[in-house]
This record gives sequence, C-alpha cells and structure tokens, in this order.
Amino acid sequence: MIGLNEADAKLWREYISTKDPKVKEKLIQRYV
Repeated sequence: MIGLNEADAKLWREYISTKDPKVKEKLIQRYV
C-alpha cells in the first residue's frame, strides 16, 4: 500500500471520529 499523505491521514481521522459512510467511500475510492 502507498504511504499515507496528509489528505489521507485527515480523511482517516475524520472517518474514525465520525464513522461517516461518505468518508469511508472516499477512502475506498482512493485505494481502488
């Protein structure tokens, strides 16, 4: 897997804190 950049890290923190399905979708799209 590619190293996390700032945007990825921010998305992960947002997802972990909110468990927002939309944020999860964005994360999934980045790694497909």
